[in-house]
Amino acid sequence: MSMTNVEREAVPRKTCVVFFLIGTSTSMAGTRIGAVNSAMEQILEKLRKMNADSSDAEIEVALLEFSSGARWLTPNGSVKVDDFYWNDLDADGTHDMGEAFKMLEEKLYKNSGFMQSASRSYAPVILLLSDSEPTDDYKPHLVKLKDNKWFKISLKFALAVGDSADENILIEFTGSKEAAVRVPDGINAGEKLAKIVHFISVTSSQVEEDDYYPLYYTTKTKQEQLEEALKPINNWSIGFSCSHNKQLLQALQKAQSELGEIVLTDPHKFKNVIADLLPSRENKTIRKRAVEAVELDIYARLQKASKIDGLEKERLRCIKLLKEDGIDEKLATEIVGAFAMLFVDADDDGWEDWS
Repeated sequence: MSMTNVEREAVPRKTCVVFFLIGTSTSMAGTRIGAVNSAMEQILEKLRKMNADSSDAEIEVALLEFSSGARWLTPNGSVKVDDFYWNDLDADGTHDMGEAFKMLEEKLYKNSGFMQSASRSYAPVILLLSDSEPTDDYKPHLVKLKDNKWFKISLKFALAVGDSADENILIEFTGSKEAAVRVPDGINAGEKLAKIVHFISVTSSQVEEDDYYPLYYTTKTKQEQLEEALKPINNWSIGFSCSHNKQLLQALQKAQSELGEIVLTDPHKFKNVIADLLPSRENKTIRKRAVEAVELDIYARLQKASKIDGLEKERLRCIKLLKEDGIDEKLATEIVGAFAMLFVDADDDGWEDWS
């Protein structure tokens, strides 16, 4: 239930600042920056609703854009989420991530306009969105940032926007593989991005509530609890670290859109189509295994599951099925992950915990 204005005045709320660091280099041009712009509008609307429903936290936002240099979109400090409205960003220039780290560190102090005293603030939430490697010397700035007290206790994660984003830099930023999530290029990328960020924002607020419980309930830090909660999301992107898998997903999407579902359920037709779409010698193994996946009705199984509420469970069952058929776990995960991504856009129930 939303709080009334009288209730808000009677119960002072602690501030929770959500920082967004958004890369807008030339490589983000086109669908990627479009996805980010679309996602940010949805994210801010969801944060406003969270703010209205919260009895103990006042959500504020701070946004930093970086390309050739960096600039605060909220230059005078964090802004109450109800008072901030999104203006679309353009993509141009280099990717000066180090400058973004430097400017973030300068604001993670009391009386900076962004942070208040510890007694009046929750740990900040820091979100980094990037699609490429830094073009400046980021390491000394990241070292200093990691030594910042507010950064140390913050809940931080990073989103690799697109298929070509370098996850290693993002893992270096978050300090954890689990806290770096990939959002592949494709249809409805903005909606996926918004849902993932909303899921993480909700999870972060729930983690904050652990302050009210005795320590013996958990020995994990807040960051570790957040990373544990992010594992289901990472399952969707686990296969996209392999270039073969990216090529397979693109081939599956093309076969699905141009030739119809029948190709993906007929092993003989599928074999010929995939042989044309994945012609290189390097793809020989994954092509063969993908055909085996069709023979085991992987597509049909995942399609059926996507229409109810069991896509993630079926994905795990399909991996097990391929392993039993002699395919090693890594390759099975990549193949099933590519097939499963065909249904993510249509899978409303598969996102039910993230919306």
